[in-house]
Amino acid sequence: MRAALLAGDVELRRRIAFDLHLAGKSLSTICDLVLSESMRQIGDQWSCQHAEIYQERRASEICLRLLSELQSSIPAPNDKQPLAIGGTPKCDPYSIPTTMAETVLRQNG
Repeated sequence: MRAALLAGDVELRRRIAFDLHLAGKSLSTICDLVLSESMRQIGDQWSCQHAEIYQERRASEICLRLLSELQSSIPAPNDKQPLAIGGTPKCDPYSIPTTMAETVLRQNG
């Protein structure tokens, strides 16, 4: 997944995520062990100057699109499900963690 995100390979990252999902992996597992770890590694590569900032930003956008696609595979919430509200600190420009939490909570009703 890390290599696909760094390369901007949208089709490969989609195939990896949906293959895992169809194989029975929960979205929490995909988010925690695959996406989060891949993004952490990309951040480490960027901080060590082994990846360019455009690769990190592109990977972030691709990750958000993937989460949106995964959400579309989940049944829509109904009015009887509890409401959860989340947020990030004011100085945090990233919405990936909150979107991951939303995706996992939606899958779990």
